[in-house]
Amino acid sequence: MTVDKLLRRWPAALGALVAVGTVLGVEHGGQIASVVAASGFVYIAAVALGRPGAAWPAFGVTFVLVGPTTWTCWSGWVCSWSP
Repeated sequence: MTVDKLLRRWPAALGALVAVGTVLGVEHGGQIASVVAASGFVYIAAVALGRPGAAWPAFGVTFVLVGPTTWTCWSGWVCSWSP
């Protein structure tokens, strides 16, 4: 493989690293349900629209919808994130 081919594959490599990190940091399977659902949504959105670039806006939507479920707030203004 040439360097050019490897550079075009960086999103796949990053995804694999994130998947491994997610699996290693999980205590039970229920913790990754939202990640699996969000991944499916991103894929289906890109396919349904026929544009691979649509995955990025779909990812943003899932981040907004799933992200707050991992935030804990006290007193309405002090927040912490727990994966």
